[in-house]
Amino acid sequence: MASTSAPDPAIQEILDFWFGMNPQDWFMGGPNQDKIITERFSHLVEKARLTDELDKAWTSTPAGSLALVLLLDQFTRNIYRVGNHPEPGLSFSGDAKALRVASQAIAKGYDRQMQKDNASKMLMGLPFRYFFYIPFMHAEDLAAQVACGALYEVMKQELEVSKAKREAEGRAETEEEKQVGEAINAGVDFAKKHLDCILAVGRFPKRNEPLGREHKEVDKEWLEKYPDGF
Repeated sequence: MASTSAPDPAIQEILDFWFGMNPQDWFMGGPNQDKIITERFSHLVEKARLTDELDKAWTSTPAGSLALVLLLDQFTRNIYRVGNHPEPGLSFSGDAKALRVASQAIAKGYDRQMQKDNASKMLMGLPFRYFFYIPFMHAEDLAAQVACGALYEVMKQELEVSKAKREAEGRAETEEEKQVGEAINAGVDFAKKHLDCILAVGRFPKRNEPLGREHKEVDKEWLEKYPDGF
């Protein structure tokens, strides 16, 4: 009988840490969160970023794929925080690989599987699906941005189907269902803003300085128009 190796315990550690925190801290965490992530996970981020050591074993499961995406797409932004790290360009150094891992995972249905497997947890498991899509939003690539918008629109359509079913049953919307709807609509809106930037500029101008890129005139015009943009 062929033996199957047990999952790397680091996978569950990453997921428990990330999805155990206050959702506001995913995108608005401060120096303390950056410090914790650096201390606990920087060795794994470096391994994921610079080697293929984790790739085969981790990408063979939905949970492992999501954990790898988080290391490459989220934890890099904490560890190499722009404004706080001497090499801020490293914040984006895992993006290309994160997009590749996320694309392969979605093709296998891992995004939906993770939501289903965690449906009893926060927001009916939505965040476990949501974070597979963020690498598309982070990509300075038009095709990836179009795909990102489509992925969020699918979730919005599913939300409308659920709403129609609920109304047909005469059932009131729960607070959690309301929060899920708000999260999906926010994702759709945020995806559109990223797409608009790539359509207009072709890249995210706020990355120019940390990446050592020269500002073009179109970059300057965009930042003047949208100072809180990307």
